[in-house]
Amino acid sequence: MSGSLLSLLDDLYPAEFRGVEFEMPDSREETGRRVVRFFFPGRDDTWHEDLGAQDGNITVTGLIIGDDYVRRAGRMREAFRTPGPGLLIHPWLGELDVVLSQPAEISFTDKEIRLARFTATFEPWVERAPPPLDTLGLLLDILAELRAAARRLLRFILAPLRLAAAVIGAVGA
Repeated sequence: MSGSLLSLLDDLYPAEFRGVEFEMPDSREETGRRVVRFFFPGRDDTWHEDLGAQDGNITVTGLIIGDDYVRRAGRMREAFRTPGPGLLIHPWLGELDVVLSQPAEISFTDKEIRLARFTATFEPWVERAPPPLDTLGLLLDILAELRAAARRLLRFILAPLRLAAAVIGAVGA
């Protein structure tokens, strides 16, 4: 490669998504706070409620360069179509578990031979704990089962007494 061509690659950083390597010329990350603004009738001022930190979307512009660019772009397409979280190795942010937050775009042009471009917007993946159990509902279900078991037990215990009472009543009549 000529010196001027190599200098063009100096601004590219290696990255990877689900095992598909690519070059990353730039990336954007949304970050900040989740703030809700409230308006009240008859008042000129507003109230802001801070709902905590927000790690937003990561938008990546990627280049797939080389003789095998069509094959690797196909692999990237399959990586984008795979459900669930995937590993993004980002040159500045490190290793991240992410999911696509919207469909990615892959483009080819006849003016750029051996080059495929893509843009993908990822969202950080956070493993969520299972929702807490409905303890009141669970307690009410247990109580209903206990009541039903107590009724069955009383019927079992009282059945011979009811039979004896029925026999005595029949004899007396």
